[in-house]
Amino acid sequence: MKRRIAAGIMGLCFVLTASGCMLRSGISSEELEAETTEIEESAETAGTAGNRTDGALTAEDPESPNGVEEEYYLSESIPAENFAYTIEPSPEQGDQIFTVQNISEQDYSYIQADMLFYDGNDQIVDYYSGLYLYNLFAGSEQILRFAPSLTSEQYDHVEVLFSGDRMADEKTADPAGIRIEEQARLADNRIVAKCVNDTGEDISTASFQIDYYKGEKKVATNYTEASMLVKDRVFVVSFEAPSDGWYEPLPDDYFDSWEITVVRAAAFAAE
Repeated sequence: MKRRIAAGIMGLCFVLTASGCMLRSGISSEELEAETTEIEESAETAGTAGNRTDGALTAEDPESPNGVEEEYYLSESIPAENFAYTIEPSPEQGDQIFTVQNISEQDYSYIQADMLFYDGNDQIVDYYSGLYLYNLFAGSEQILRFAPSLTSEQYDHVEVLFSGDRMADEKTADPAGIRIEEQARLADNRIVAKCVNDTGEDISTASFQIDYYKGEKKVATNYTEASMLVKDRVFVVSFEAPSDGWYEPLPDDYFDSWEITVVRAAAFAAE
């Protein structure tokens, strides 16, 4: 019955349209035909796969989130032989000091060090994951502090697993062209430096390392970066105060001098 009623209504509409009758007050057959054409064109547009009808993105649209190509950055394992390292207890703070030197000829932009702690029977008794070093250049040394759950008396030896990323092969400028004009130690033990880009070209990134000393002994390191430095720009960089393995600032007298080095200046790549 429903099918017959629907068919009858469609037939009636066809007869009324063909005879030129007005379906709405004040609408002629010519105007009705124009509206019908417009509606049909809109329906065809809406039914076309991949088209936007209301500003929304579809799966076929190249700007769609589903169409975005994702990139994954995978860190590679690095032989432990590329590094010389020591782990020493810190009686004053109760944490441990991890000193790493890159003795290879490869520069690394990022290093992760994961530690396995062993007893005298060569059995794993604990681990510590996620010590991070940045801009570890060939021949350079960095000092980190960490607080594992075991004291140095509670394990026999440590195996360090290194992974990370090699420094990207990019156009570089002479780091000496990044000139440090002034530097100062603030009340909270941060170090700030006023710098000038005197390389003669625009710099995408300048990398800085700071070494802290107590007398002649290096006791801590840190790093920072500055980006988007046009030629002759004057800018400021700052370094957080040295901290212990719990990220708490070390005592004020922990260091009495420091040295800032510009370790890398990456120029903008030529187009």
